[in-house]
Amino acid sequence: MIDIFIHISKTAGTSLKQVLYQNYKPEEIHESYDPSLWHPDIQEEKDGFNWKLILGHIRYGYHKNIKGDYRYFTILRNPVDRCYSHYRHFFRSPIEWHKELLKKHNTVTSFKDADIAYNLQTRILCGVHDINDFKADELHHLALAKKHIDQMFCVGISERFDDSLILMKSK
Repeated sequence: MIDIFIHISKTAGTSLKQVLYQNYKPEEIHESYDPSLWHPDIQEEKDGFNWKLILGHIRYGYHKNIKGDYRYFTILRNPVDRCYSHYRHFFRSPIEWHKELLKKHNTVTSFKDADIAYNLQTRILCGVHDINDFKADELHHLALAKKHIDQMFCVGISERFDDSLILMKSK
């Protein structure tokens, strides 16, 4: 069984990642933060047939790239708080494209509508990559995200991080 952690930005995922590294051996973990690692040959390419945990800023649907049984889990956050934290993260970031984006979206009200932030948790959980596809039928994609949440073995809440860890441990 491979556990797949969908790490949604600004939802306490880095804190959870530290806990996960204490509970899996390093050779059992595959970090997939780079989209070039999201392809069907990744297990063979990385000799990953002993993986027990895959984690990264991945979308629901990553399981199509792996062989074997899997189960998803994630942590969610109040969407307004998550978006504000994401916006503040961009302000602190030294990355040039973050600075360029903030020239166009220099308020949190504007930033929430930027492609990078727009309804991010739902987009990730429904598995849709293209923002235009998502916006074309948001209600359908919301229903799909809810369905995927129902299929996960655990969904934590960042505002109740300790309780979420207890819940994950019980599963």
